[in-house]
Amino acid sequence: MGRYTVKTKAFLSLLGALAVLTGCGSSFDVRSSAESRAPENVKTESMQQLSETAYITERNETGITIIDYTADEAELVIPNAIGGEPVTKIGKGAFSGKTALQSVEIPNSVETIEEYAFQLCTNLEEVIVPPSVNWIGHEVFVDTPWLENKTEDFVIVGDGVLLKYQGASYENVVIPEGVRMISDAFAGLHGFGSVVLPKTLEVIGPEAFWACFELQSIEFPENLQKIEMSAFQKCGLKTVDLPKSLQAIGPRAFAECSALRQIKVQNSAMQVSINAFQYTPVYNALIESEIGILLPEYD
Repeated sequence: MGRYTVKTKAFLSLLGALAVLTGCGSSFDVRSSAESRAPENVKTESMQQLSETAYITERNETGITIIDYTADEAELVIPNAIGGEPVTKIGKGAFSGKTALQSVEIPNSVETIEEYAFQLCTNLEEVIVPPSVNWIGHEVFVDTPWLENKTEDFVIVGDGVLLKYQGASYENVVIPEGVRMISDAFAGLHGFGSVVLPKTLEVIGPEAFWACFELQSIEFPENLQKIEMSAFQKCGLKTVDLPKSLQAIGPRAFAECSALRQIKVQNSAMQVSINAFQYTPVYNALIESEIGILLPEYD
């Protein structure tokens, strides 16, 4: 009987110990469950903060410009906002030389991609350019498989930005309607007969037709607003008829066009860079302010 009592007490003690262990287990599970949720949020916030710290930025007139990227991700989704500010520009050379980069998605907040932004990303095979992008600088995607693997004659991205022309013929190039900006699509190409610009064209970007030596004439559409830096530098143009809609001509836009002897100006309020026509026969000529006046024709 005494042994039974001892065994009974031992058994009851064991049950008590198990109950305590079970209680501890339950308490641990509940605590683990609560903690497993909280750290996910903290982890997400930490990852977001870490992701944002990989971008070096500066403010611009509409939001944030990314000027550098310090991480080495293979697949990159650029955030549409950093520090609560919209990302509206990708700056000059921001991702240049990121050889680990294989794909990049640019957010809908971005409107401008400046020169050399993704150059020498030698493994970049996929790029998503949203329709918000309306301006792309020169040599942005040079030496990337994504651009090199394009097969269409006209590589058009974003909001009608002509990025590259690779048609078989240059005899009579007709740029499609809907193109609003020409990046450096024709830079350094030779053998042009003529180029027909679309009525929708608003901006001829930097180096768009740079060193197209055989390009002797071009008709500008009435919707054109800007001719930017070195757009026609070193071309074979002989005459230029600038439309009334044109608001600005950038540095060296027509510089070194050695055959350029006549310019027609229709907008006297147009802003012209001081060296826009440098090293041409008309460089030292006075551009008359009256509508329709021609510059002197040189022998």
